[in-house]
Amino acid sequence: MKRVFSLVLSLLMILSLALGMTACLGETGGETGGETGGETGGETGGETGGETGGETGGETGGETGGETGGETGGETGGETGGETGGETGGETGGETGNTETPAAPAIELTYQLSEDGSYYIVTGGKNIAGVLVIPETYEGKPVKEIGWRAFSDTLTLKELVLPDSITTIGDSAFVGCRGLARITLGKGLTALDEYCFNDCAVVEIYNRSSIPMVAGGEGYLQYNAKHIYGEGGESRITRDGGYMVYTEGDCKLLLGYLGTETKLTLPAGITEIGKYAFTRSKITEISVPDSVKVLGEGAFSSCFYLTKVTVGAGITVLPDYTFSGCMQLTSVILPDGLTTIERFVFSSCRALESITLPDSVTEIGMDAFSSCAVLKSVDLGAGLKKLHDNVFYDCAALEEITLPASLTVIYEKVFSKCSSLTRVIFEDTNGWTINQNPIDPAVFETPEAAAEALKNIYGNRIWVKKTA
Repeated sequence: MKRVFSLVLSLLMILSLALGMTACLGETGGETGGETGGETGGETGGETGGETGGETGGETGGETGGETGGETGGETGGETGGETGGETGGETGGETGNTETPAAPAIELTYQLSEDGSYYIVTGGKNIAGVLVIPETYEGKPVKEIGWRAFSDTLTLKELVLPDSITTIGDSAFVGCRGLARITLGKGLTALDEYCFNDCAVVEIYNRSSIPMVAGGEGYLQYNAKHIYGEGGESRITRDGGYMVYTEGDCKLLLGYLGTETKLTLPAGITEIGKYAFTRSKITEISVPDSVKVLGEGAFSSCFYLTKVTVGAGITVLPDYTFSGCMQLTSVILPDGLTTIERFVFSSCRALESITLPDSVTEIGMDAFSSCAVLKSVDLGAGLKKLHDNVFYDCAALEEITLPASLTVIYEKVFSKCSSLTRVIFEDTNGWTINQNPIDPAVFETPEAAAEALKNIYGNRIWVKKTA
């Protein structure tokens, strides 16, 4: 039941972010999906299809099962990108080449007077990003409640400070705030709805309330928390140079960036980057140091001005939605030693024209490059073993690709809607089967025949290479 509930909340998050982005950008919205930005369908297909139908067959049923959710993720959730902005021009400047980074506007909260007229309820706001401090009073009356879904799906929120006047937090008030890393609970709070902070990976809680809490305990808020302390305790989070960093032992977890610089070389010694740490930030260039071993889901998603990325040698996995929706991204340098590119990692990177994968990459996840509209040159390296569903879905500029001899599985619709693809070169044509039946040798006679088979004739089937 929790899984189903989580999926429903994810869908609500998609709609909420789509509306928020449209208002913010002031230009046409997008085709997109994934989990964000234009977020009208991506995670519907990506997470719903990918997780509920998803990789079930591919991982467990081999040739006969397949990643059935991929079709859903690729075609219905579509032209996708986790936390993406689809084809939204506005803020991204992706279609126009605008790279200016405007200053962040001030946070504006909205309020509703209680029925008896004695206090105010916070119902939401605009420009919510970074640190959100709820005031104790508004227009001479106390602020006592946070309304239902008031700040749900606000991926740019990093820290929340609640005053002592707050007594009630509404159902799902902060659900889906996946970048929310630190919370201060005021003294007036006596109870929390179970789903207030669902789908929030809060790392630290300063608990001034009477509600008992323990790090790693039951409940959505406590479960992911690494540090909970009360009055007299100390925070483990620093904010030097605008970097919000949690330190515990040898772990230095970068939770977000609150500064104004746009070209960043992250501080040496950082070991992890948290979920959605930079989502929708104004950065244009970033270099991840070799000390970083773990990237959180969506760490750089929807960074609309990001053009250049260098990933350090410590990273072996790019998790779901890492760079999804980075509309102006043109340069990506990946390290030797990278082994896995997970779902929607580069989806809707609509300025990305070429990419070279190191030979160490063995697996590319569902929709990893979907809707990369101008992607024309792809070097898959020499070690790739698996291409999951819809990897290059709707890569309309892709004309030719070489599949390395190491490849053993091609899942469904990998090249669906690749309208310009006319040549697929197999470095090894031996042993390829569908449902354990050898594929017609004519398929491999020319690159043109192979492209037609992968796009249309057998595009919705799983190709498996039998090895001796």
